[in-house]
Amino acid sequence: MDNITIETTKKSENEIEVTKTVVVEPQVSTQVYSYEFLVSQKETIQAQKDRDSAQRDIEIAEVDKLLAECAKLDVKEKVVAPTPALQEEPIIP
Repeated sequence: MDNITIETTKKSENEIEVTKTVVVEPQVSTQVYSYEFLVSQKETIQAQKDRDSAQRDIEIAEVDKLLAECAKLDVKEKVVAPTPALQEEPIIP
């Protein structure tokens, strides 16, 4: 986040104003967020991240089981013989 600067200003007892500047292509964005909204947003994003991560762990475990079955059954990666490079004919206009 070296190319992003964030400035915050207290708007009220439960709101802050956030000004974000992106240095690559200077863009200024000003939003007003309540403290409660920010806490809720963080909780929601964390819950989504945890759920997605858990799903990926399940998928990885399933693939690991299948790879273990491949090892039991002596199923291996298909070896593909390298193909010789094609020699191109020069194009004469």
